[in-house]
Amino acid sequence: MLLQKPGKNKKGFTLIELIVVVAILAILAVVAIPQFIGLQGRATQGVDIGNASAIGGAINVFNAMQSTDAAKISATATAKTKLGTFWPAGMTTAQETAALARITIAGFVATVSTAIT
Repeated sequence: MLLQKPGKNKKGFTLIELIVVVAILAILAVVAIPQFIGLQGRATQGVDIGNASAIGGAINVFNAMQSTDAAKISATATAKTKLGTFWPAGMTTAQETAALARITIAGFVATVSTAIT
């Protein structure tokens, strides 16, 4: 029977095992971080499309309710002023700008670009 020296416990991890685990975590981080950044960009574009759809819908409803062409919205620059209480709430100025950039008004009909790049 072999005698073990007192105080020599074989519990715990070796330095090599810890280095391997840290290396694996580093590789996972290098792969995951760019994916996460891309998701954030696409999510922001999705918010812009949603906001643009809300504004475009409000413009179309507003224009349908107007009896004269002079009262209708024909450009996004005047949309917020003319829509008044129909303007969708809760957007920052930057979100409004990004949403309005996706809207095209032709013949008093607002259309929204839904392309995500």
